[in-house]
Amino acid sequence: IGGSIPSELGQATALYDLRLFDNNLVGSIPNALSNLEDLQILYLDSNEITGPITVIEELPSLVDFQAFRNRLSGTIPNDIGDLGGLSVLDLNTNRMKGNIPDSLGESGSLEKLDLSKNEFG
Repeated sequence: IGGSIPSELGQATALYDLRLFDNNLVGSIPNALSNLEDLQILYLDSNEITGPITVIEELPSLVDFQAFRNRLSGTIPNDIGDLGGLSVLDLNTNRMKGNIPDSLGESGSLEKLDLSKNEFG
């Protein structure tokens, strides 16, 4: 596909599964995706996406978020553990920094967590 993630996808409010992995996508995750309140699965892995992942804390139905092998940076939002149904969070091989939020350890639904190959600490 190439290019950036179209912000117009945020208008597809019935969308529950969005898979854009391995597409040479660049740029950041558009804030417009926060309109996708029913989104459960978001796969953005194996692209060249940059910037923070703050938009995911606005996705209350998110169950599976995979964005490994990108160039994502910034910190993991402190209240990411408040996403009650989040069972998979895979952000390995990015440029994430800061601390790993305590809320992840308090999440009762998290089954897979991969934060390897980042710049935490």
